[in-house]
Amino acid sequence: MLRHTAGAVKRVQVLMSPACHRVLKQICVIDDTSMSEFMHSMVKEHIHERAKTDNHILTLLQREGIELDP
Repeated sequence: MLRHTAGAVKRVQVLMSPACHRVLKQICVIDDTSMSEFMHSMVKEHIHERAKTDNHILTLLQREGIELDP
């Protein structure tokens, strides 16, 4: 489930091929999650992994008060 710490949320539009969309939708059905929750999880995981090797990304997270996942 998405946890929003600041109350308000921002919407992001993602464009993808119809085939990619179908695969994503099927994965979300299998995982019993929404496409929004799935995409949020994947983006968060990617950003946190990058922050482990990129100090600029780590600084961005720290400025926003976001703790790095272990």
